[in-house]
Amino acid sequence: MVGAGRDGRISGSRARWCAWSAAALALIVGGCADTRGTPGGPGAAVDAGQSRGHYKIGKPYTIKGRTYYPAVDYDYAETGLASWYGPGFHGRPTANGEIFDQNEVTAAHKTLPLPSVVRVVNLDNGRSLIMRVNDRGPFVDGRIIDVSRRSAQLLGFEQKGIAPVRVEILEEESREEMRIAQGTAPRRDRAPATMVASAPPVERPVQPASPPPAALSAPAALSAPVSAVPVTVATLEPLPP
Repeated sequence: MVGAGRDGRISGSRARWCAWSAAALALIVGGCADTRGTPGGPGAAVDAGQSRGHYKIGKPYTIKGRTYYPAVDYDYAETGLASWYGPGFHGRPTANGEIFDQNEVTAAHKTLPLPSVVRVVNLDNGRSLIMRVNDRGPFVDGRIIDVSRRSAQLLGFEQKGIAPVRVEILEEESREEMRIAQGTAPRRDRAPATMVASAPPVERPVQPASPPPAALSAPAALSAPVSAVPVTVATLEPLPP
């Protein structure tokens, strides 16, 4: 406890020490804050019941010297690297005000509307997963989507950390999510149903076995049925003495 002076006020040296300590604490807390939740803003942990999110496209924003331009693009399809995020962001607000849950099937994208629905295909193993995009990121060169920990488990790359993927937006599902977020359609308790599937094996037609070479060169007469040929047995006369 900080002591007080005889007049009941904190002494000058102790007051300066308290002010310095408070400033240092503020710097430490500010340095630990993460900006994923909202580009340029804090991502402090919040109560899961505080907000259910809203529809957001967003204005252009700059992260690490690069400017991104969010927009509605129902023709979006891209191939690149996927990564995943989880424990460090669990329970924090996403860029559209939802609460990030690493055990739900969701993802972060740099420019798609929030929320949107995309299909992600792991090109290493053929697994496919439909998920909601409700956050911004990843802000790493070469990476096009950041999925939740659960999504990475279902897509089969949690241990590896990254995977080559194909990402495409689903227009009808994304429009439905937009209406729900805007309040013009009934709100669901959970995200839309996800689908995990592996690419089917390539089916190749079975070719009939080729006949042996001898059969191909045999004369046609040999393949006709053979008729029985009568055999005459001659009786030998005894030799003269």
